[in-house]
Amino acid sequence: MAHGQITTAEQVTTRSSVLGLLIGFGLGGFVDGILLDQILQWHHMLSSTRAYPPTTLGGLQLTTACSTSAPG
Repeated sequence: MAHGQITTAEQVTTRSSVLGLLIGFGLGGFVDGILLDQILQWHHMLSSTRAYPPTTLGGLQLTTACSTSAPG
């Protein structure tokens, strides 16, 4: 924005909306990628399928790919 340029209420609202979306996506990515995946090591890949129900121990073990249980 150039010095002395007048901003309208619509421009301020648009900028606020864009900023809110960017902050929302950033926080969502942080919570999913850093907190859940890296710190808590929750990697549920198949939890939404009926073949591997996450309510049973066997189903939870199959659908959770922890770095401590990785082969090799």
